[in-house]
Amino acid sequence: MAYDVVSELKHFEAYRSSGRAPHWTMAVSDLHGFLTGIAMGGAVAEDEWLPLIWSGEQPEFGCDQEEQSVLGELRALLAAIAADLVSSEEGIVPVLLADENGNYDASDWADGFLQAIETNPEPWKKAFDCAKESLGVVLAACHENHEDGQPELLGPDDTDMMVSHLRQLHSVMRGAEDPVAPAAKAA
Repeated sequence: MAYDVVSELKHFEAYRSSGRAPHWTMAVSDLHGFLTGIAMGGAVAEDEWLPLIWSGEQPEFGCDQEEQSVLGELRALLAAIAADLVSSEEGIVPVLLADENGNYDASDWADGFLQAIETNPEPWKKAFDCAKESLGVVLAACHENHEDGQPELLGPDDTDMMVSHLRQLHSVMRGAEDPVAPAAKAA
């Protein structure tokens, strides 16, 4: 991804840890999954997606400058994700939390992605019809899919497979053929 998410969200992260942010404010990984799903699904009004970042609660900012900085970073992240979906040679690269063994927790990212689908379900009907397997692979990491509440960690091959299926979903959503699609089906 051309956009370094963590370094570009310094005001957002500072706000999250300030004690003024709503308790269930999205963290970077689920925020990235959510905004990726919003960008893939098509236009959603800001007043529909922004409150979901705060879990529907009203954020309390310390001053107008803090509010503008935080909201500016969120808008910039959405714009960067949308631009990467169109132009990036890397394709879609989810922001996943890694453990000390090099395995990745994709559950928060997938939860955010699912929330985006639920926010704007109409465009995703195409994915339900044409890429159900890819959608299933991507959403399989959601917390609610694990009975014990513990996320299943993904190794590098599993992460590559998830990215391949994300590319397939993106291809379906934009109505274009994607050369990665056969690899996603084979995975």
